[in-house]
Amino acid sequence: MAFLAGYDTVAPYVTFIVNEDRFPCYDGKGADYIPDPIISADAFNRSLRFSTRKPGFVDVDWGDGTKDQYPLVKVSDGSYRIVFRSLDIEYKKNPDDTVWWYKKEDGSQYIPVPPHKYSDIRRREVTMRFSNVIDGEFNMDGIVLHEFPITNLPDITYFAVVRSVLKNGDIPYDRISKSVNLRNIQMGTFSHSGVWSNWPEGFLNMKNLRYFGCNSVFNFGDDPDSNWRRFSEWKNLAEFNFNWCNIPSYDPAFNSIPAVNISIISDRNNISVFDEVDKVGDDKAGVTFMGNGSSWKQDLVGGKLNKIHNMYCSSSTVPVDDLPDYLYEIREFRIWNLRDGGRFINTQERADTFVNTFYDKMMSWDYITMSQVASDGNRNQFYKLTLDLYAAVSPTNKRPSGVYQAPNGFVKGVSNGNPTTPMEKVYVLTNNYGQTWVLAPAPASKAALTRARRAGKTRIAPFVLGVKDGHVSVFSGDVLDDNMSKYNFADKYEAMDICNDLGLDSSPVVEYFRRIEEGEV
Repeated sequence: MAFLAGYDTVAPYVTFIVNEDRFPCYDGKGADYIPDPIISADAFNRSLRFSTRKPGFVDVDWGDGTKDQYPLVKVSDGSYRIVFRSLDIEYKKNPDDTVWWYKKEDGSQYIPVPPHKYSDIRRREVTMRFSNVIDGEFNMDGIVLHEFPITNLPDITYFAVVRSVLKNGDIPYDRISKSVNLRNIQMGTFSHSGVWSNWPEGFLNMKNLRYFGCNSVFNFGDDPDSNWRRFSEWKNLAEFNFNWCNIPSYDPAFNSIPAVNISIISDRNNISVFDEVDKVGDDKAGVTFMGNGSSWKQDLVGGKLNKIHNMYCSSSTVPVDDLPDYLYEIREFRIWNLRDGGRFINTQERADTFVNTFYDKMMSWDYITMSQVASDGNRNQFYKLTLDLYAAVSPTNKRPSGVYQAPNGFVKGVSNGNPTTPMEKVYVLTNNYGQTWVLAPAPASKAALTRARRAGKTRIAPFVLGVKDGHVSVFSGDVLDDNMSKYNFADKYEAMDICNDLGLDSSPVVEYFRRIEEGEV
């Protein structure tokens, strides 16, 4: 499937060149495929989406003699949307989702248009003509592109080809450049053959750009003729994700990126995993750099990470018996994400060793206290730290040994007692230091839940909404924190409803699912 997109003098239209068995098409999956409701983050109903601020309709000529007209439906955020799905099922992944993609204005669920199937596979033209300007989203979520879209949609503010597959040709980024009002460009996990080496000048004119995800798309090699170092021209950029790009070394120009959150994992094209995080400017609050790296970069010195709030690692080879000393430096540390891919503690030995080593490392710190203020008068980064070590979609990380219980001699707020198992140490950390640990469910809990689901006595709700000190977090596992209120839920909208009922900010929920939907690490 490929398409040409453009405007005539009357209304926007999109012409798709289709050579698959249906439209839109999910690469390698038949229309009757049914994804597992939990396992595998990438197995879900794919879609093509458009949105606008004004009502209208789209006339579709499917290229086989069939013609249909669909209204753009008003959804709960006030926008008007049309979504075409690739599978026969009417839900994204989990049949117990309360909302597939969006809520309509009346609160009911919006069901996307089903895939249009063909009697054979051959070249066809599918034309969509819109009655109104498309000034919102143009999103191809995981569909097959026979050629890259040639877009002439100057009013869109969100452009995405997340998880899509480009079968032929390169990325004609000059077409994207014409959409100067873009605020969000997302190309996460985009499968294609080409790599960029220069920013199109039009990209640098996108003064409203706030988020740029060019995962695996760009070559940040040391080419003196390349203009890629002109990051500073995106004055409003808040987050930049260039994981899996060609990054042979850390360039000082990265420090000119206005965004306070950057993702710079790189092991593409057999280049060594990028881990020169000690060169990152100290204005960054979030730097995702470890990935599958085999070293903690122990020589990190000079306070370069003193403002980091979050860190990430998905490696199964990085040592868990020798944690980095820079844990003592990062006084703004809040969240340690070790869950993705289910690799970090994927054996019982690694799980137990990590807990034991982390406990010893923390207790050996000269300034450790059981409060948010360390004994040197500065913030205690270990107090209320979150360690997220499990995700239901990749359930291979192990639960540490032992029973989650108070050890002998434990007195809350006074004494840690004598913990003898990893899980007793986790109990101490959650109860005397306010930490939150997200781990694999206990075997008995998992078995009971499986039996209940098979008997149809429980719904599939793999996520946990955690509320602590008025702050909202989203997890997927056994959340151990007796000071946190927890609510199980199945999908984004259910969690947003919980937040609304409790009078809480739902933006952490939106952000969590944005990262899932946009194919981020």
